[in-house]
Amino acid sequence: KVRLRGFMKPHEISTGFRRFIFVKDTGLCCFGPAGKIYDLIQVTLQKGTTTDYIELTPFDVIGTFRIEIAFLDDTREVYELFHIDDARIVRK
Repeated sequence: KVRLRGFMKPHEISTGFRRFIFVKDTGLCCFGPAGKIYDLIQVTLQKGTTTDYIELTPFDVIGTFRIEIAFLDDTREVYELFHIDDARIVRK
């Protein structure tokens, strides 16, 4: 288990989602479309849990950390590397 503090990357929908990208800061490199792969964490919340977009406010995520490489089919470019599964959000 890990507990990390960061920000939610803007999401295509604003309410009721279970997966989102978590980033360490709100720098333009990470909020833009071409964030560095090592600055992005794919978070999947606990089963039965959803969240709404948390805009520009830091929060903690607690869950199981794993590393699994996922490639884009057409270019074989890495698009996911770090994951936090069975996660919960902690706001301070």
